[in-house]
Amino acid sequence: RGEKMYIFVILNWNKASMTINSIRNIQNMEGKETPIIVVDNNSNKDEREKLISFFRENNWSVIDEDENLEVPTRNVLVLAKENYGYAKGNNIGLKLAKKLGYKWAVIMNNDVLFEQPIMAKLFNLAQSDNRIAVIGPRIIGPNSKRQGPFIKPGVHTYFLLPVFYPLLYPFLKIGTIIRVKLISRRLIYYPYRLMGCLMLVNLEVMEEVGWFDEGTFLYAEEPILSEKLFKKGYKVAYVDSLYVRHMHGATTSELGSKKDLLRLDSDLYYFEKYRKYGPFRLFLVRIGFLYSLFVLTPVLIWIKKSIKLVFKRFLPRTRPSVSGE
Repeated sequence: RGEKMYIFVILNWNKASMTINSIRNIQNMEGKETPIIVVDNNSNKDEREKLISFFRENNWSVIDEDENLEVPTRNVLVLAKENYGYAKGNNIGLKLAKKLGYKWAVIMNNDVLFEQPIMAKLFNLAQSDNRIAVIGPRIIGPNSKRQGPFIKPGVHTYFLLPVFYPLLYPFLKIGTIIRVKLISRRLIYYPYRLMGCLMLVNLEVMEEVGWFDEGTFLYAEEPILSEKLFKKGYKVAYVDSLYVRHMHGATTSELGSKKDLLRLDSDLYYFEKYRKYGPFRLFLVRIGFLYSLFVLTPVLIWIKKSIKLVFKRFLPRTRPSVSGE
């Protein structure tokens, strides 16, 4: 622990094998001595036992949520009493990390994969400006598409954009291309918010702003954190030259359709409490969200499938015959 200023904090809920693979991936890419805290958000008995067995086989610490860690080992498994969700679950791990003497922590989903070592470089860049409270790398999905960083959301992104999407589409594509080029040219870019699947956070600053807001169970944690940080004069930083791969959705797959309602509730909580939206703007956010979910997204999926089907059926027939040349 003395050689490193940061520790990983990983949440687990009914994905023990994925979390174990995530730990091994960290050890392979970032070094076997990299310290890790895993917070188990009250998984079912079999899943929790898998994690407990794995930690005990490696002679690592296993503690209950409210238990004091007398003699900490390099890695610690914390057994939460309930499924607290993202904000409170991570707060348990972050507060323990600070108690153990770490100044920084890497908040990481168990569906994130390192394909190269990046944390030493990311940590050094975090030290370049004492106003940087959160920093993260480029996040790419299974299809290698970027996930973030993000601009400040509002009625324009939740209502106007979905409703007028066909008209705005060309301008959105051009704007995205230009923005990506500008971001990729900078060593450090300062966006509104990052993807929360992997972020390096300053624990002293997190304590100063009151950690994650536990008013949400899932979603909207990052914009809420950004608002809290900006009010204190801190920065959110992004490094495009470093990346990790995010198998997006793996951690929320068991929630099913419930996750959409959780997202809406969290978004409305963010807009009302942190952006001071009144009833009318909250209504527009709600309508825009539901329109995107039940109208725009299904239509776009249908269009993409139809285009692929057309290409499959007709493209081979249009190819010239090699034997006839």
